[in-house]
Amino acid sequence: GKDYYFVNKDEFNLIVKKNSFFEYANIFDNCYGTLKEPVLDLLSRGKDVLFDIDWQGTQQLKKIKGLSLVTFFILPPNIKVLKERLLNRHQGQEKLINERMSKFTEELSHWDEYNYVVVNDDLNKCYDKILNIIMSEKKGISQKQNLSEIGEKIKELNA
Repeated sequence: GKDYYFVNKDEFNLIVKKNSFFEYANIFDNCYGTLKEPVLDLLSRGKDVLFDIDWQGTQQLKKIKGLSLVTFFILPPNIKVLKERLLNRHQGQEKLINERMSKFTEELSHWDEYNYVVVNDDLNKCYDKILNIIMSEKKGISQKQNLSEIGEKIKELNA
């Protein structure tokens, strides 16, 4: 009701056919999408909109003309922490955890399609870093990132 609105598969497919989603994807046998109407309403009132989506949705948003985007690829500090976070989030769902862990390398391969890469090693620091980047971008200032450092982090997570 607040963060998600649940519909059955037929209704979801109808929304897709009507082109009512900004983006949508099938992730681990669940369909997710972001409706255009509430986003357009917020944008028309001068609000910023934050999408919590994967690379598939990001690729779709990038194709929309006139949509001003700043994209973030958020990394875990290491594989061990990723697994711990998944275990806490999906307790008792070992199959899903294993699927997500095995899909991680594929997801990781899309990091260079984003404006910024941020490591979430501390939630408050990660939040502050993202907020700082957003404020800079709103002023028309892009922040520099150390691509070799990011490349090393990606190699470490792929190991």
